[in-house]
Amino acid sequence: MEKTNNSKKSLYLSSLRMAIATMMSRVLGLVREQIIAAYFGANQWTDAYLLAYRIPNLFRDLLAEGSFSVAFVPEFIESIKKSQESARKLFWSNFLFLFIVTSVLSLLMIIFSKELITLFISKKYLVSTEFVDAAQIMLITMAFYLVFVSLAALCMGALNAKRVFFLPAMGAVLFNLILIVTMLLFPKILVSWGYRSIYALSIGVLLAGIGQFLLQIPKVIQLGFKPTLKFNIFHSSNIKILKALGAGFVGFASVQINIL
Repeated sequence: MEKTNNSKKSLYLSSLRMAIATMMSRVLGLVREQIIAAYFGANQWTDAYLLAYRIPNLFRDLLAEGSFSVAFVPEFIESIKKSQESARKLFWSNFLFLFIVTSVLSLLMIIFSKELITLFISKKYLVSTEFVDAAQIMLITMAFYLVFVSLAALCMGALNAKRVFFLPAMGAVLFNLILIVTMLLFPKILVSWGYRSIYALSIGVLLAGIGQFLLQIPKVIQLGFKPTLKFNIFHSSNIKILKALGAGFVGFASVQINIL
């Protein structure tokens, strides 16, 4: 009976912590949007930021927080049941795989930044070279955000599998905090250097992605998943994840492209 009560108490506290983290994230998200409106307003430069941010964010939804997470977590839980070492190898195999894939995508976003911007740009801005240039600079700045936010999502999956929920949930809180601080501090510095103040947003997104990753990786290591070179990217569990990723990717991609 006592064990049941303790279990209910633990569940209640976990739910409460998650609710607090979610509420903080929503409030800070509102503050973030209000600061964007107050500092930058509704104009072509804000549109340029939103367009540039949408591209790495689309890949994040497709990979990190979409099909990949759905495919990774069940396999990771099964590996934990086998042994800690098996789960450790699986985590770092997928870490390397995700790092390589997202790094390549980020580099491609940089190389083809202008083409991507003109592909998704609204017709009313197509003739504005200043708009295209601003959006291109911000896309290049944010490109490697995809790497860090994807690795952060991998860490979140591993922590959730180990029943750690509050710390990953605080990632969204940290994202908004870093973006808010960046918007308050960087615009004047950028203007004094001869750059547009809107670029502070793209710098903030990159720093926020790095922050989300750095917030979670120490806890992953603390739980016994220290870095190891003894892994196999083509392990049977990894192959299962890739197959599930491929199947889920098609359906999820169609939804995201429709939204875009």
